[in-house]
Amino acid sequence: MRIVSKQLIDSIELIELSGSLTGHGAIELQEFLYQALDEGRYYFINDMHQITAIDGIGISTIEKFVKRGMGIKLINVSPEIYTILTISNNKDILSLVCNEKNIMSIFALLKSEIEMKQKIKEIKNRCFKRKEASLFLEFTYNDGLNNEISGKALITNLSEAGVFIEQIVIHNAKREEQNIHMKLEGMELKNIRFQLNRSKENINTIGKCIREIKEMNNHCAAIRFIDLNTQQKDSIRLYISHSDYNNFKNKTINCIMPQVGNFLVWVFASICILNHTFL
Repeated sequence: MRIVSKQLIDSIELIELSGSLTGHGAIELQEFLYQALDEGRYYFINDMHQITAIDGIGISTIEKFVKRGMGIKLINVSPEIYTILTISNNKDILSLVCNEKNIMSIFALLKSEIEMKQKIKEIKNRCFKRKEASLFLEFTYNDGLNNEISGKALITNLSEAGVFIEQIVIHNAKREEQNIHMKLEGMELKNIRFQLNRSKENINTIGKCIREIKEMNNHCAAIRFIDLNTQQKDSIRLYISHSDYNNFKNKTINCIMPQVGNFLVWVFASICILNHTFL
C-alpha cells in the first residue's frame, strides 16, 4: 500500500492510495489514519483510482475511522471496487463514495459535512498513546481440544491497552509441529511475555486476540491486554514517552546540525578573509 498526500485545503487532505486495500495494506492505512488522528488531522479525500483490490478488512478499517468521527470521502472508485463495496451491503461505506469529478466541489462538499458533524459529535481520539516497536513476544493458549499451544511473534506496535504482532509462529507441543494457519482470533492468550528495551522487567500478562490477518508470508494479530497491573502500565508508558523524547531529540539534531555546519563554514571563511586582509 502506497499513501501519498497530494493537497491540503482548509484542514481537508487529499491522499492518493495505490495497491491492495487488503490484509497488510489495510493495516498500513490504519496506521496512517491513527497517526493522523493523534496529530489532529481528521478530514480526508481518498483517491482510490489506483486501488486494485479491497476486502472486508479494508472496508472495516475505513468504517472504524468514520465511526470515530473522521470526515472521509472516496473518489475515483473503479467499477470493480464499487461492486465489492455494494456486495458488502455496508451503507455507511457506500455513502462515502463521491462521483463528483470537480475536486474543488468535493472539498466544498466535505467541508459542509464537517461543519454539520461538528455540531453533532466530537472526534474520538485514541485512549492510549501507541508506539512502533520491535520486541520479541511469547504466549500460550488452549485450542479447545486440550492442546497447549505456544507461539512466538514480533511486536510492531505497543500501547498499555495491547499490542499488534507480526511474523507469528505457532507450535503444538503435543504434536511437535509448527503451524502458522491455526486460528487465533477470539482466543484468550495466556503467559504473554515480553521485555521492554533496556529494561530488566518482564511484562507478563494475559490477553485476547481481537483481530487476525493471514497473508502468504505473514501472520498478524491484534492482542488486547486483560490484566496489566499498575506497575506494568507505568513501565509501558515510560517506554513510549522515552521513545517519543528520543525521536524529538533526533529530529531536533537533524534540523539544527545543517545550520551549525553552515555557521562554522561562515566562521572559517571569515577567518580566512581576515587573515588574507592583514597579510
